[in-house]
Amino acid sequence: ILSVSQGTYDDKIHVSWTGCSGATRYNIWRSRTQYGTYKPRDKTTSTHYDDIVYNTGVYWYKIQAVYAHCHRSDLSSPKSGYKGAPEPPTNVQASDGDPAYPLGINVTWNGVGSSGLQQYNIWRSTSQNGTYKPRDKVGPTQTHYYDKVNNFNVYWYKVSAKYTNGQQSEKAG
Repeated sequence: ILSVSQGTYDDKIHVSWTGCSGATRYNIWRSRTQYGTYKPRDKTTSTHYDDIVYNTGVYWYKIQAVYAHCHRSDLSSPKSGYKGAPEPPTNVQASDGDPAYPLGINVTWNGVGSSGLQQYNIWRSTSQNGTYKPRDKVGPTQTHYYDKVNNFNVYWYKVSAKYTNGQQSEKAG
C-alpha cells in the first residue's frame, strides 16, 4: 500500500509503503503527470522516502521492490502528492477607469507556472474586505480575465490557482 503526503511539509513530499517480504531494496519512480513517463528518482532499503522538491505542483509516484539476484516486481499503482500549500498567483491588478476597457475591467496576474495546474479561479467582491464570491475561471496558461460590467460599481478581485488534484492556493489580490 502506497501513501504520499498531501501538503504536509513545506519542502518535501513524504512517500511510504508497505514492505514486501524478501525485498532487499525499493526503487522510487516519479512523474509530473499520472499517465506520464515515470523516471527513476532514487532507491532505498527503507519503506519510506522523503523527496525534496523545489517546485510546486503535483508529483506522481510508483514503487518497485527489488529482490535477490536483481529480480524486480512490477511498478505499484500510482499515487500523487505535493509539498505545502501551493503558491498563489502574484501581482494581481485590475484596470481602474482605463479608457482601453470602457465596458469592463481587465484583471491580470503573474501565473504560478506549475505543472498540475488545472485553472485559475477569479473571485470578486464589492468591497476590499468583503466576501469574495466566485466570478469565473480561466485555463492554466491564461494570466488575464476581462470582466464585462455595465454599471459604475467598484469591484475588488482576487485570483487563486486550482490543481488537478483538487488543491487550491489562497486567494491573492
